[in-house]
Amino acid sequence: MNKEYFDTIFEKLTVGDLALFIGAGMSTLSGLPDGWTLTKNIKSKFPKINQDLNDFMDVCDDVVDTPPYNRQELIDFLKGQLTTFTPSKYHISLTKYDWSTIFTTNFDNIIEVSYNISTEKIKMCNPVIVNAPSVNLNDRKKVNLFKIMGCINASTEDGEMVLSKSDFNLAIQKRNHYLKLLSDIVKSGTILYVGYSFKDKIATQIIKDLIQIHGVEKMPWSYWISKDKIQTDEKTTYFFNRHKIIPIESTIENFFDFLEGKTSTTSPRLTIKQIHSKLNIRGKIIDLEEDLENLVSSYFDILNEKKLKQEPTKKEEFLMGTDLSWAGFN
Repeated sequence: MNKEYFDTIFEKLTVGDLALFIGAGMSTLSGLPDGWTLTKNIKSKFPKINQDLNDFMDVCDDVVDTPPYNRQELIDFLKGQLTTFTPSKYHISLTKYDWSTIFTTNFDNIIEVSYNISTEKIKMCNPVIVNAPSVNLNDRKKVNLFKIMGCINASTEDGEMVLSKSDFNLAIQKRNHYLKLLSDIVKSGTILYVGYSFKDKIATQIIKDLIQIHGVEKMPWSYWISKDKIQTDEKTTYFFNRHKIIPIESTIENFFDFLEGKTSTTSPRLTIKQIHSKLNIRGKIIDLEEDLENLVSSYFDILNEKKLKQEPTKKEEFLMGTDLSWAGFN
C-alpha cells in the first residue's frame, strides 16, 4: 500500500505540485534534538525553573520568568543546541526535487545549508522569515522556504524564534499569512508532512487553520509520513478523514530512498558551479559561484564598483536608513 501512495506522491512531485511541510523529525536525521529532547535539555541547563513542566513553550516561559535567567540566555543556549550538525544524505536528497514550496516549523537552518552545499540541487532555496513576505508564487526559479516559527539566524524581530505562549500569539498573524500563501499553492497540488508526530499540537493546529482558511471541500487530500504505528481507533480515523489526510506508516529514510530509486536514472539535475561574480579582497581576486554568492548575500550586502559609481546622495539619509543604497556613503 505504501508503494501505491509513494507513486502518487511522486507523480505530484515530478510536475511541481507537491508542497513539503517539515517538522523536527527531519532534523534528528542530522543529529539535532527533537522537541522533547530540546525541552529536557533546557530544563537541565536552567535548573531553577519548574522541573515539572514538560511543554516546550511553558518551559521557555518559565526560564524567562525565573531569576537570574533571561530570554537572551535562552536564545544563546538554543543556538548552541541547533547550530552544530552535518546535513544527512536525506537533506541533500530533498534538494534534488521540484517542491512547489517548503514550509517548516523548525528553528534550525539545515534546509538552507543543504541547498547551499548540494551539488545536485534542482533549484536555489529562498528562506522567508519576515512577517509580510513579498513572494511571487508564480516565480518557480527558486524554492521558497517559509519558516513559520522563526529561525536561529534571524537578524530582526520579524524572524525571531517563537519560544513562549506570548510569542506564539504574536506569530499567529504571520502564520496565517503564510498559510494563505500555502492555500494558494495547494489549489492544484497537495501537501506532504514529514518529521511530525501525530501528537504534535502545532502541526495539527496548522492543519486545522489551513482547513478554516481554505475550506475542507476545496482542500486536496494530503499525506502524512509517520514512523509511529498508525492508530485505527475511531477518534484518530475521524481526525484524518475530516481533515483529508492520508497517513502513511514509513520512515523518512524509506521515503527518500524510494525517491532516489525512482529518479536514479531519469531525474534532471542542475550542477551549479559556474562563476557568477568576483570579489577583490586586498588585491586578491576571489571567484564566487552563484550558490555561494546567494548565501553570502542573505547575510551581507556585497559592495561592488557599480554600486560605488552610483550618483552620490545625502549621507544623512544613508545613516538614518532612509536611503538604502551605498551611493549615500560616497
